[in-house]
Amino acid sequence: THTHTHMASATDPGALTVHVPGSFLSLQEAIDHVKVTTVQTGAQHVIIKVAATTDIKGGRLTNMNNVTIEGAGIAETNLSSQIFVENCSDIVLRNFSIRGANDGLKLVSSRVVVEDCRLEAQSNGVWVGGSSVKGDITLRRCYLGGTKEQPVHWAIFLYGTDSNTMLLEDCEVEFSTNGVTVYLNNTLRMQGGLVHHCAEAVFCSGNSDTTLDAVTLEENNQVLKKQNTSKVSLYDCSFHNNQCPDPVANPDDNLEVESMPPKAAGKLN
Repeated sequence: THTHTHMASATDPGALTVHVPGSFLSLQEAIDHVKVTTVQTGAQHVIIKVAATTDIKGGRLTNMNNVTIEGAGIAETNLSSQIFVENCSDIVLRNFSIRGANDGLKLVSSRVVVEDCRLEAQSNGVWVGGSSVKGDITLRRCYLGGTKEQPVHWAIFLYGTDSNTMLLEDCEVEFSTNGVTVYLNNTLRMQGGLVHHCAEAVFCSGNSDTTLDAVTLEENNQVLKKQNTSKVSLYDCSFHNNQCPDPVANPDDNLEVESMPPKAAGKLN
């Protein structure tokens, strides 16, 4: 089985499209093919289109730029192992699911946009590490979590040696021990979306800076656990049926809460 390659339309003359049939066992063959082909053609942007499939392994992108991996839809294209991205810029991942893998996405020292993906992992839905020298991580309209029977450990784990920045737009986090976890000097902003059925919806440590803006948190054991000098800001968030009595054991100057609904003003439950 071979990939099919052709130059894209005149609207993006520098782009190259590689079609991966559902019979492929792994994305790695297509990724390796792209590395060779881009050198031969001088293409500035490569799109790897993955057909509908229930079981194709992920792959590893290293030192690559301007690559898009696009599935046929979250219900149509399912990967059975992680995608690992390291030292890359302008990587776009969209329209597929990763189910059954230990880790969904592992993003190290890279600039990545993830759109319309479903990441059901066992350990980490998305793990971000390394240095922020390449740029930011953005997730839009993604679902991250495990199952009721087997929750994921960390749906989102933001852990880097340098200041990584992560933006979540209209994402859903569910069935996780630690839903959104931010460590060290990293910055996370969650706009819209939902965090529910987690042991700890948000866990912050180190000198991290976390903002939740118009996020709904419901049916969690604990809304927020904050350690060290981490900063947390909650704006216009909604809280429903959470078990925890308070957002933090000992609130301090690094917790900022504004425009909370009356029900949540005292006990956040």
